[in-house]
Amino acid sequence: MTAATNILVIGPTRTASTALWQGLKQIEGVSIASTKENYFFGRAISAKPERTYRDYLSKHFEPGIRVDFEPSLFHHDEQLKKAFATPEINHFVGILRAPIDLYKSAYGYNLRNGASYDGFEAFFQQASAHYAYRRVTRVAQECGVSIHWLPHHSLVADLGVFLTAVAIPFDNTAPLPLPYLNSSTKQVSVIGRMAKRVRALKSNAAIRALAERMRGNPFYERLFYGAAKSALAIPESELATVMTLLEQVEAFYRSLVTATERRDAGQRANMTSEPSS
Repeated sequence: MTAATNILVIGPTRTASTALWQGLKQIEGVSIASTKENYFFGRAISAKPERTYRDYLSKHFEPGIRVDFEPSLFHHDEQLKKAFATPEINHFVGILRAPIDLYKSAYGYNLRNGASYDGFEAFFQQASAHYAYRRVTRVAQECGVSIHWLPHHSLVADLGVFLTAVAIPFDNTAPLPLPYLNSSTKQVSVIGRMAKRVRALKSNAAIRALAERMRGNPFYERLFYGAAKSALAIPESELATVMTLLEQVEAFYRSLVTATERRDAGQRANMTSEPSS
């Protein structure tokens, strides 16, 4: 580990990045920002071009091991390239979620936030480029950087998967499941709906910061979230069509998962083969 280790979680969205942000609060020696996503490579970097990433880190993080989150980066090539070209970042972390689950989660989330589509298939056609693992892998290769891919199902079951991948030391040998956040299955809060529907509030930095600080807070969720919604209903015909269109995407996703599992198995083998002191 270097004296200052900076890790950037690049997403994509709808892959438990908020739960990961919450889970890292319990890890001693890890610094995370009080607001999960500060959009340095999105809005902030274009609004304040003179501001450096080093300055940004000094403002939002303590020295040492710093984990920054910008999962929306995944959807924008130019912002990804800016991040990949940032020398202060030691590790880039991406999360692998089964494509059909990822699209269904994004579809439901967007619907709950007031978006409208002509069905699930239409949403998929619009969003497929945003969630393309192949595209992000290609951009990383072109920029000469590597991404630590973490399988979503393994990560949510054990935070240690993340800590091991980026070589963060931790004492707990038992699994550390990520906290379950109601916002993934419940209605958007009254405050959330107002902020989403009123454009002026969406552009207000104070409103965004307040919402981010409260995300995942149990008291906030009990107070403002409505009753659990029923399972998202997608017609079988639309689901079957999307599954057919996803065949190549699924194949590439599985290849990344397989490569990741081999890497992790190699790391475990190296750890067990090291002589004890």
